[in-house]
Amino acid sequence: MARQSTKLCDACHQRQATCHLCEIVDGRMRSTDLCNECCEARMPVEEKDRRSATQSAKCGYCGGRPCVDWNSLANIFGVVVGAGEARFLCANCTEEYNRFLAHRLESVPRNLSQDQELATSRALREDAHKHMLEWLAKRGL
Repeated sequence: MARQSTKLCDACHQRQATCHLCEIVDGRMRSTDLCNECCEARMPVEEKDRRSATQSAKCGYCGGRPCVDWNSLANIFGVVVGAGEARFLCANCTEEYNRFLAHRLESVPRNLSQDQELATSRALREDAHKHMLEWLAKRGL
């Protein structure tokens, strides 16, 4: 059996590449293989902060192990409403939260203005938050 050669980092050319990045620059896709150190050095500060917060984070509803950064959830119209404090959701709470919103979205009218979308999104998030607290209480959590 032929032995595979180890791919070296495209940036430092010294350590084994362990991260694969695909970037679109000037409309062209560029692929880069980096070692952990070079990948970390290229990471934006916001991403480093988010990863650090994730290490000790708990679900904002049940206290379980998180799988989703709350701030990464776009509003129902695909627009991130605002950063704010970092909050996280576990898989079960994410599923219930999204199920509730999907059901409520069925009654949202189409062709809303931007202001109406923002107001609707905020109202739905508030309703979803209330629902999650009730859902957890029914489950005894």
